[in-house]
Amino acid sequence: MLTVKNLLCASLLWLVALSAAADELDEIDIRANFANFWSAMAKQDYKGAAVFVHPLDLAALRTQLLPVFLKAGELPSEGVQAAVDMFFQGTPKERRAQLSGPEIYVLLFKMLEEVEPDILEMFDAISPEIVEIKLEAPNKANVRFKIKFQVEAENDEQKAAIDEAEREEETQLLGKLNGRWYLRMDESPGETAAEFRQQLGL
Repeated sequence: MLTVKNLLCASLLWLVALSAAADELDEIDIRANFANFWSAMAKQDYKGAAVFVHPLDLAALRTQLLPVFLKAGELPSEGVQAAVDMFFQGTPKERRAQLSGPEIYVLLFKMLEEVEPDILEMFDAISPEIVEIKLEAPNKANVRFKIKFQVEAENDEQKAAIDEAEREEETQLLGKLNGRWYLRMDESPGETAAEFRQQLGL
């Protein structure tokens, strides 16, 4: 006959097993989305990469970053207008206010591609290796990873720099929404908007 104590022990064991299985599924999802994001960025497929970016960050790009460039578009400065045109990449003026978060993400990285092409080309030259996945809360996780270079060093100085970079650990924050894990942007959309606001003189 099962006692209350036995029932409680069985229930606790079941809950522990269930939690472990849920954590394992979370880690599988995190690893897959982390790898898919890097793969898309390496191909400069920013639309594909945006699929793995947290929807709240994409929404914040629309509410915080987009207004900065819309306002800048009203200024008479030729230098500012050149930056605005570079950001919108030929998007008609009448459609700019209707741009979605993922579209703004694509435009942001296309602009960065023009200004700092070496930064984005690095995605193709390196690959991430996950060291640890830490589930910090039901909807928050931190990934520690190292980068491995896919290119050979041309000299001792370059080899030393690569070795040092490969020893360092990076972190990537992820958030869970509606049962799925997404990467959070390293710099919040609010911080990005503030930087552009300053650069554009707003």
